[in-house]
Amino acid sequence: MEPSSSLTNALFGKPSTTSSSSLFAARDTDVAPSAPQPSVVPTKRSSSTQDDGEDTPPQPPPRERVLTRRQVRSKAPIIHQQLTLVNDDKDPEDVFGQEISSVVKLCGLAVVQNAIDPSILDSLAHEADATRTKICQALKARELSWNDSSNNEKTVRFYELAVRCQGRMDVRYNNSDNKKEPFWKNHSLLNSIVSHLLYGGESQELQPQLVYAGWIFSFPDSKDQPWHQDGIPLFPSTETVIALPTYAINVFIPLDDATLETGPTEFVPFSHRQTPAQAMEHIEKSDNNDSDNNLVNPLPRRGDILIYDYRICHRGTANLDKKKVRTVLYLMYARPWFREHVNFGTERLFPTMEQQDS
Repeated sequence: MEPSSSLTNALFGKPSTTSSSSLFAARDTDVAPSAPQPSVVPTKRSSSTQDDGEDTPPQPPPRERVLTRRQVRSKAPIIHQQLTLVNDDKDPEDVFGQEISSVVKLCGLAVVQNAIDPSILDSLAHEADATRTKICQALKARELSWNDSSNNEKTVRFYELAVRCQGRMDVRYNNSDNKKEPFWKNHSLLNSIVSHLLYGGESQELQPQLVYAGWIFSFPDSKDQPWHQDGIPLFPSTETVIALPTYAINVFIPLDDATLETGPTEFVPFSHRQTPAQAMEHIEKSDNNDSDNNLVNPLPRRGDILIYDYRICHRGTANLDKKKVRTVLYLMYARPWFREHVNFGTERLFPTMEQQDS
């Protein structure tokens, strides 16, 4: 199934008779339909002031417009023109999971609003803060940096974490200190989405396989990541890339509202159905034309989840906030035959009890 031409045109800036408002959908509690706000926001950000003779203070991004499930059904022909869906708790989660799955399969990503209970996020925030503090103290004790330009040249790797570029830390999620079972094991909506994406919702016996769970900490003054795909195509031909179904996905769970200043993740929509070379063409076109129409950077709020195909081209952007650490819990799911080779080290930052006794 090819991406809808109107969504392609609206995102990639191609001529179209379809209004750009086709990317928007109103919710009764938001602003009136006559004044639509974008479901994605412009991606260009700069830490320096434009040379126009005067300082222009940055404007806060508008709240994303959302599409309720009721509106999804009334606007079924254009469901794939929406990147943001809202969980309004009015329909069976399995049906909603199927709807979200259809958007991710086509566009490569989707945001689901109000998916995670605030009490869960409160607990996760405590875990994240404790983990970050412990990791940073241990790195300081070894006189290792995690927010320095040297991190762009040399990766800091341990069994527990990796710093692959300045100010961005990838840490394994460790549930050993938490006696409670991880919330995602029994999260019916999340499991429904994953089941539909990876198995088509065909079998109740095929349970979502969690390959990896981890924290992303983006510290103040962190830098833009290089554009990348989490995995290379299984088969190199263009025809195979387009036809290949989803075999792995990532779920981002932000612990705070994402903003342009704290460095949201940028995506190239539809690039999960492209070769790496094709995805880079869209990025280069955007850079050369000083246009962001090829890129999107959703701003999920606390309680929302961002789901994306493992193959989509994306990058984390610089954290320009001087005080706030952007924190995300991420979950990676895959089909049973898939094996992820996460780029961590073998040396432990925190020796095990067995190692301490030896």
